[in-house]
Amino acid sequence: MAYPHVSKTIAELAEPWFLDQPRGKTYGAILQSKFDAADNRAAIESALTLGGYLLHIESQKHKRRAVRAVMLANFLMKGFPVQQHAQLRERSESFSLEELKAEFVFLFPALLDNGNRSSWHPAFFTDPANLVALHRQDDWRERSVPRYRFIVHTVREPLSRVSLFHDPVTELANCDALSMSLIGNEHPYTHSMQGFIFRVPMNNILVTSSRDMAFPNYQPSVHRLGAQGQAALADEIIRIAAEQGGLRTPSDVIHGSAAHHYNEIVVCGRPNVKLPHGTTELLTLLGVFVCTTMAGALHVRGDLGQRFLELASQSAFNNNVPLVYLPKDF
Repeated sequence: MAYPHVSKTIAELAEPWFLDQPRGKTYGAILQSKFDAADNRAAIESALTLGGYLLHIESQKHKRRAVRAVMLANFLMKGFPVQQHAQLRERSESFSLEELKAEFVFLFPALLDNGNRSSWHPAFFTDPANLVALHRQDDWRERSVPRYRFIVHTVREPLSRVSLFHDPVTELANCDALSMSLIGNEHPYTHSMQGFIFRVPMNNILVTSSRDMAFPNYQPSVHRLGAQGQAALADEIIRIAAEQGGLRTPSDVIHGSAAHHYNEIVVCGRPNVKLPHGTTELLTLLGVFVCTTMAGALHVRGDLGQRFLELASQSAFNNNVPLVYLPKDF
């Protein structure tokens, strides 16, 4: 049996006026899977009929289609009773198009895995201890940089964060939300010129994006929602996760990152936090890094650069991890 209203509603999620790609296809695949498993498909199709309407202008058509999308998501994601479709339609039609789009994404789980969480397993990332060629400053202008893929946390003003360099794992374990980046030899761009390389358990990955999301860093508590600021932080994670269409794979993130721009991965630093997809673990420090030019010179020149290098070198020595020199063109 054909379900034209359902099929058209799902297809239109990827249209530029609604969610665009790839988010629209991601949400569409979820709804299609839920619809295929539903035992009331005919009733859902009937509820989306909506009847005739007077204004056939494009904006009105878009709003009408968005109403269908919100209704469909309510039926399939929230278990809203299909027999009460008239009340749901009336409430949905009171929203603007932008409000309908926001309502639609908030009907989905915030930490949507899309089946991609396993791609963030630490086994798929590089151990910097094995990249001996990057343990010294060198000239890479005529050679290929060894292949690598790291999750890094950068520090813009390292001299004001000496305690972080002393024991980064312990200090970051007090934070539920940390801004990190995914880098590789094909995309080595970071927010700052020095920082840490971490082994991040896959359950600690909260949000992934190919662009800078300007996420509020070093936030103390996402999972305890008693205080207004903490609730606002949780809402921010839900909002960004919804905008991104759920968890993306590392390859999607790094290949979608614009040249010379850094991406952003939001990570939970605190261990033993129970989340819908599993329990977080302690981060593991794998290395401390500083960025160099392709010729091997420190990006931060002069006395300040040497002080940064000394701090990074001492941190690597104290934590028994390698100091890594990451070359990149600026």
